[in-house]
Amino acid sequence: MSKCLRGAKRAAAIAISVTIALSSTVPPAAIAGASALGAVPLSANPGLPAINVSTDTIYVPIQTGGVEVVNGARCNAQVSDGCSVVATIPTLESLAAAVDASTNTAYAMSGNDVWVIDGARCNGTMTSGCSKEIGTITTGGGVVALAVDPLTRSLYMASLNGAIFVADVAKCNRLTTSGCSAPVKKIKNPGGPAALAVDMKTDTVYAANDGFCAGTTNSTDCESGTGDTVSVIDGARCNGSVSTGCRRKPALIKVGEGADWTEVDQATGTLYITSYLAGTVSVIDGARCNARVTSACDRPSAVLNMGAGAGYVALDSPLHTLFTLNTESDTLAETNVVTCNGKVTSGCATKPLSQQAAPMLGAYAEPTPNAGVLDPQTATLYVVCVGGGLFMNVVDVSRCSSVGTSGCSSST
Repeated sequence: MSKCLRGAKRAAAIAISVTIALSSTVPPAAIAGASALGAVPLSANPGLPAINVSTDTIYVPIQTGGVEVVNGARCNAQVSDGCSVVATIPTLESLAAAVDASTNTAYAMSGNDVWVIDGARCNGTMTSGCSKEIGTITTGGGVVALAVDPLTRSLYMASLNGAIFVADVAKCNRLTTSGCSAPVKKIKNPGGPAALAVDMKTDTVYAANDGFCAGTTNSTDCESGTGDTVSVIDGARCNGSVSTGCRRKPALIKVGEGADWTEVDQATGTLYITSYLAGTVSVIDGARCNARVTSACDRPSAVLNMGAGAGYVALDSPLHTLFTLNTESDTLAETNVVTCNGKVTSGCATKPLSQQAAPMLGAYAEPTPNAGVLDPQTATLYVVCVGGGLFMNVVDVSRCSSVGTSGCSSST
């Protein structure tokens, strides 16, 4: 069976051959805590997916080529009769996708470029526009993660070549593509950015650096993913329309070894950063660690000890819960963000509130899921195994959260 890959190793995952045999019948799995309702069979190894909650659509990049489209309205915590791919966008190799819900536009990697997809004509229920892109953004290559800042109308693209590229999507979206061919801006980031998050209140972009070394893609050391920093980027001075701050060296946050994922709670201004090798989640006060104020960047407000392989985190605001997938220990952890944030740390215990078996599909998907997207409207977590899985698991997290753990102690 193939093994899930994270961080800098994602780039090498394209060449991996998978020996998992697809089955025409994929049985749902019952686990303690969150319940895995079933899975969406994928054509090959996935990259980092994106979701448009307005159209109930999940876009799943495929590392060997294509972006597969899933109808979340018919495949979620309550309904599973439509858990299948409804269309495929014919991109080249694709490692990541992002969605700008304000314009109903999807952005997806296609080789070294980013394709612009009309989300109104390519979604879970309308697929006539899935056959081709409406625009193309040319990057400097090596892009593994995307993030949209809806306020500055900017698309940030993390590159393992030691940079973060920035495009103006105010002029490159479903409604207008006049600016798609404009050169992208570049922020030097030699730490090897592998994940991005935007704090809209402070206009700060955070990039988790997993330690990949620019220009040395064949180096074992540089693919080890031992980076332990997060770059703090000024989104007000370096965005789609402003470049005055793009050459400024970003401030750095020191976190645990193997910085892997970033998530911002817009309500509390808290940044949560997973560290894969350290098995921790660092809790940062974004009000005191941002592009203009760095007084709290030297140390986290708290550190959560999650277990081996702390990777993807997803915030469910209605449930006030941060979900953490711990790949190596096979657990799904829940943390109460009301009592564990940048300003309030009384609930940041040494051990998270609860850890339950992570959603898996037994013989059909041996590798543990390590990335995904969450739909807070249906309390559904869609998880994939980047670099080694052929399914997207559909997980009900509504009964296993920090504010109601009745479903955390029994199988469902």
